[in-house]
Amino acid sequence: MNPDAPLARLAHACGIEHGYHDIWGNWHALREDTARRLLGAMGIDATNDEAIEAALRSLDAERWSDLLPPVCVRRENEPVAIPVALTAGEDDGPVHWNLREEGGIEHAGTLVAHEHELLEETELNGQRLRRRRFTLACAPGLGYHEVTIRTGSREHSLKYIVSPARCQAPPNGESRPRSWGI
Repeated sequence: MNPDAPLARLAHACGIEHGYHDIWGNWHALREDTARRLLGAMGIDATNDEAIEAALRSLDAERWSDLLPPVCVRRENEPVAIPVALTAGEDDGPVHWNLREEGGIEHAGTLVAHEHELLEETELNGQRLRRRRFTLACAPGLGYHEVTIRTGSREHSLKYIVSPARCQAPPNGESRPRSWGI
């Protein structure tokens, strides 16, 4: 199936891969009938071109409707970078943020939205929307934290997860002949 085809784009937007490599390295592309059945099992109508286009529009609107994604994962020592979807009016005003670390320590500040990196923009239902990457001035440690972003009229929170930069090595550099880890 052509990855640019509407059915393939819908499948990918719903988390269905375009195919896979088997144990011998052979590529197996996602078949249209399989994509339709998987999407149907997810409650998404993909029975014809009109339904596919409607589902793509609905997913795009949903992706832009929330200020924040539900979760953001970064490795330790990376800056706290949050993608935020703003209306044109919110993009011109101040945006307040609060990060509460898992251990209870809180960080807060105010940003000028239009000074931050523009990731993408679109127009939806006659309204101009911009997604920006906000870099927050704090460095939480490993763990599950909560970030709240507040504009003039909206407030949303997300889980902000900081993971280790790499797997832990055996103590004192010792190696074992049959050791493994996740």
